[in-house]
Amino acid sequence: MNENWEEKFDSLLYEYSLLSSEHNQLKLSHERLKTYTSYLEEENQELKKLIKDYEFPQTRAKTEENLISRSASIISMSKPGYLLTEVEKSQDMPAKAITPLKTPQPQPDNGIETEFSTCIYEGFFVIGIKPDTIKSKPQEQILFEFPTSSSISQSMKAIIPGLALAIKDVRELRLTGSASELNNLIFGQIPPKRNNNCFIFTLRNETPGFGEISDMPNANREVMYFICLLIDDITEFEGQEWIAPKCYCIASYVPSFELHYEVLCSILFLKRLHRMDLMQTLVTGEMTSQLSNIGVTKEGIELLEGLGKIVNIDELMEVSISTSSLDCLKYTLPNDLNVLDIPWLCVPLFSSVLFTDFCWLISALVQEKSIIFASYNLGLVTSCVLAMRALIRPLNWISLTIPLIPDDLRELLEAPVPVLAGITHIEAKLRHRFPNIIWVLLDEQAPKHRVQFSSGLVNEVTEIDLNVSNTFKDFYIFDSESTFDKTKESQENAIKIAKKLQNYWQGILDKFSTKAIKDPKTVKKIVNGFATTEQKFINTLVTTQMFANSFEE
Repeated sequence: MNENWEEKFDSLLYEYSLLSSEHNQLKLSHERLKTYTSYLEEENQELKKLIKDYEFPQTRAKTEENLISRSASIISMSKPGYLLTEVEKSQDMPAKAITPLKTPQPQPDNGIETEFSTCIYEGFFVIGIKPDTIKSKPQEQILFEFPTSSSISQSMKAIIPGLALAIKDVRELRLTGSASELNNLIFGQIPPKRNNNCFIFTLRNETPGFGEISDMPNANREVMYFICLLIDDITEFEGQEWIAPKCYCIASYVPSFELHYEVLCSILFLKRLHRMDLMQTLVTGEMTSQLSNIGVTKEGIELLEGLGKIVNIDELMEVSISTSSLDCLKYTLPNDLNVLDIPWLCVPLFSSVLFTDFCWLISALVQEKSIIFASYNLGLVTSCVLAMRALIRPLNWISLTIPLIPDDLRELLEAPVPVLAGITHIEAKLRHRFPNIIWVLLDEQAPKHRVQFSSGLVNEVTEIDLNVSNTFKDFYIFDSESTFDKTKESQENAIKIAKKLQNYWQGILDKFSTKAIKDPKTVKKIVNGFATTEQKFINTLVTTQMFANSFEE
């Protein structure tokens, strides 16, 4: 009996990987079904309550009188100088910048449930140190949020502080003769341009669904982005002033990172203006106490309300937001929403990694190898992680993606699944404990030594075909000394590279079908249809679980 046992073994192994993928999809569907059943039960209870509390016309008229009275109290907030401290959440503050069509339902799995609109942002937070822990072991918490009722679940809010405030260095404020430190805190906390203290983290949404714009990145709301700006600020506790970290954060499904960054800077600018007004009326003795614990000004809230009105997102749409003390903030969406996030994320990556290393890294990622970026520069490391994810679209990376792993969650490096993540640092002796991880040490001075891995991984990664990489090699021109300086040329080059890769991945997917990937003989026939130099890479790619899931999507 002349049977090719090696070929049969490969066929069985391939079928096993497909069955494993289908099993995981069934588990996910089962979890979503449980969540949906729970939601129906909650909706049923709400419906019963609405029927019970139904207001007759005379009752409704009384309610409208109360609403008019409440509106009057909101208008009274417009007096000059009104501000909100971190611990104050005014009862008269508008409850929402964006009014959802139904009440969001917190999910135990940190999921978010909301209508699938395309609002430009979901919520705003100020994260800082709990006052009563400032003298001992500093702990983070949400000091302020707006709107007070949003699509973000309480279970997710419990996670946000630890990811937003990865650095918790606290020190006592000591005034020198020149008061230089105090002046820097008051006047120097608004970056003139993007720097390492502006970073992004994401949280997975376990109840995804498509919004109105299917071409936009994250159109299925797979993750929520948190755009953060980290500063040092003055905090007073028990009559003593401290310098403590504080994070201003915007949560959004829409990766319009540049707009969100400008809004955060504007909120800090309005806060600085308020402090300057205060300084004109204060005497030296009460200076620091009055300047401490300042949160978000009334104009800052107005700015967020203006941002919340941006709901009909479209290509080349012009955004214009202003307040009485702020010049008009303008932003124009690109003519191709599919690359909305590319310039912000990819310019730092391309500026930090050599072309040959990038080609190897992107090849390793689509073959489900773990890649960890390391840098004390929070803005750089989180951009690189999310850029790698963006550059493999429409392939669907289903494993862990963590832009910044907190120090107390380092055990995630031991996850038995592929990981794409960032960390602030890791010692060489610890890296050797993880031979299956590819390390990208962004703080390494010599670019050619930034990508490090065990010798065993060399033979496990089949690199993308040279003819393919040459199609975008000429666009890989970036200044390694200006990581965050997005010139028009660098942005255009980043978009060209992203589109070349996207077309390549899409072209591979287009040659297959759900039926085809389940038949090893058909797969082999399709792979043989590619150029000879591409076949080894394609053959490795199509046997990954990621490829199967990408196709099913």
